[in-house]
Amino acid sequence: MIICSAVQRIYERQENRYWEFVQKKFRRIIDLDDKRLKDYGVYYDDKNLLTLEKIKNSL
Repeated sequence: MIICSAVQRIYERQENRYWEFVQKKFRRIIDLDDKRLKDYGVYYDDKNLLTLEKIKNSL
Protein backbone atom coordinates (compact mmCIF):
# COMPACT_ATOMS: atom_id res chain seq x y z
CA MET A 1 0.00 0.00 0.00
CA ILE A 2 2.82 2.41 0.76
CA ILE A 3 4.30 1.93 -2.70
CA CYS A 4 0.99 2.59 -4.48
CA SER A 5 0.42 5.74 -2.49
CA ALA A 6 3.96 6.93 -3.28
CA VAL A 7 3.24 6.66 -7.00
CA GLN A 8 -0.13 8.34 -6.51
CA ARG A 9 1.43 11.22 -4.58
CA ILE A 10 3.99 12.01 -7.26
CA TYR A 11 1.25 12.22 -9.91
CA GLU A 12 -1.64 13.78 -7.98
CA ARG A 13 0.01 15.92 -5.31
CA GLN A 14 3.38 16.42 -7.02
CA GLU A 15 5.20 15.22 -3.89
CA ASN A 16 8.26 13.12 -4.57
CA ARG A 17 9.61 12.52 -1.05
CA TYR A 18 7.81 9.17 -0.67
CA TRP A 19 8.63 8.13 -4.23
CA GLU A 20 12.35 8.74 -3.66
CA PHE A 21 12.17 6.44 -0.65
CA VAL A 22 10.60 3.46 -2.51
CA GLN A 23 11.68 3.91 -6.13
CA LYS A 24 14.41 1.23 -5.92
CA LYS A 25 11.68 -1.38 -5.39
CA PHE A 26 10.34 -0.84 -8.94
CA ARG A 27 11.78 -2.19 -12.16
CA ARG A 28 9.41 -0.36 -14.47
CA ILE A 29 6.56 2.13 -14.28
CA ILE A 30 4.42 2.50 -17.40
CA ASP A 31 2.53 5.76 -17.81
CA LEU A 32 -0.11 4.89 -20.41
CA ASP A 33 -1.63 8.37 -20.35
CA ASP A 34 1.56 10.28 -21.22
CA LYS A 35 1.57 10.08 -25.01
CA ARG A 36 3.88 13.02 -25.66
CA LEU A 37 6.62 10.77 -27.11
CA LYS A 38 4.99 7.45 -28.06
CA ASP A 39 1.42 6.29 -28.72
CA TYR A 40 1.70 3.58 -26.06
CA GLY A 41 2.89 5.89 -23.28
CA VAL A 42 6.19 6.29 -21.45
CA TYR A 43 8.24 3.63 -19.69
CA TYR A 44 10.20 4.66 -16.63
CA ASP A 45 12.97 2.30 -15.51
CA ASP A 46 16.69 2.33 -14.61
CA LYS A 47 17.57 4.07 -17.87
CA ASN A 48 14.74 6.61 -17.67
CA LEU A 49 14.03 7.34 -14.01
CA LEU A 50 10.65 8.68 -12.98
CA THR A 51 11.11 12.16 -11.56
CA LEU A 52 8.69 14.93 -10.75
CA GLU A 53 10.35 17.21 -13.29
CA LYS A 54 9.75 14.70 -16.11
CA ILE A 55 6.04 14.29 -15.43
CA LYS A 56 5.17 17.92 -14.67
CA ASN A 57 4.62 18.70 -18.35
CA SER A 58 2.27 15.75 -18.76
CA LEU A 59 0.00 16.69 -15.85
